[in-house]
Amino acid sequence: MSIYLGLFEFEGPFVEPDDMKDEAGVYAILHFVDNEYKLLRCGERDSLRKWASRVKFDDIKHRLPGKMLLTVYYTNFPKEARKSIAKAITEEFRHEARVSYLIKPMLQAAS
Repeated sequence: MSIYLGLFEFEGPFVEPDDMKDEAGVYAILHFVDNEYKLLRCGERDSLRKWASRVKFDDIKHRLPGKMLLTVYYTNFPKEARKSIAKAITEEFRHEARVSYLIKPMLQAAS
């Protein structure tokens, strides 16, 4: 399935990190509740699978009603370009990211 965020086509949603490629790219964590998607967090990593394997998604899911979706945009763009993509998506969807304060500490711990 494809999920479009801004101009970018993200793959997913992924349930298990093992289902992801061990490649660089941009990730987006979406929250689906009340028939709406909200952006929780968007960032970049050199190894999306390695990063996702360290995040405790079950802990995050217990804190939020609804469904959480992990999507990725694989790209071999340099780190700064990936950061720019993540920043652009975050800014575009900033007004919708109302619940990100709940999961930010858990995501930072996995970084």
